[in-house]
Amino acid sequence: MGLGQIENKYLGIEYEIKLNIDMSKKIHVDNPLEYIDQTVSLFTQEDFVFANKQNSLLRQSTNYFYGNGEKEGLVLMESPSLGTQIKIKKDLGIVCIGAPEEKFIQKRKEYIDRSGIQEHIFLAIDKSYSEGERYVGSIFRNRGRRDFISAKKGILYEISFDICIFEKEKKKQIKRQMEIEYLGNLPKIPKLAEEEMLNEMIRVVRIIKRRLEGRIINKNLISRISFTNERKYDFLR
Repeated sequence: MGLGQIENKYLGIEYEIKLNIDMSKKIHVDNPLEYIDQTVSLFTQEDFVFANKQNSLLRQSTNYFYGNGEKEGLVLMESPSLGTQIKIKKDLGIVCIGAPEEKFIQKRKEYIDRSGIQEHIFLAIDKSYSEGERYVGSIFRNRGRRDFISAKKGILYEISFDICIFEKEKKKQIKRQMEIEYLGNLPKIPKLAEEEMLNEMIRVVRIIKRRLEGRIINKNLISRISFTNERKYDFLR
């Protein structure tokens, strides 16, 4: 499955839904790629068409967050495989589609600089401070991800499982989240209006949530899976 064949009519805007994952207390294996691969095995092609297993990605990074109160700004991501990337997100609010407990589609403007040029990094930090942002903290993120297409509408999504390790109040914390993010449409599929696209996204996530709850994945019981609008930035606040 090649991203070159995908059309995204909302370039520069990120749409994603986050799910908090609560495991049984005893964690046997905590490999995010295994969570993704075993999640994929729960579905048939009538639901979703997943990219091949060899297209799954495991990526580790340390993310450094800057912001001002509720406002998340600059994120510097250091990864052994990708070097240092600059990511700037601007919240556009929570989209109110679906049942009240499902109003968690995050819509954000997103800018990414993958060049790794040191001058760009210095300028980004300088701009962040000039806008009143300050360094908030860092998170080590272990992420497994895979792309899939909703067979019903021909929309491409990314599903990822994050294990986030960070320190808060001088204590080590671990949080696990699943994210489903809109990537685009197959080129011959008629483009959907934003509301229709987001309704389809809710439908897809409902199926994933329903199939996962109470399942044994990676030898761990998923005891609870819930919609959330908690950003990684919020973990540190």
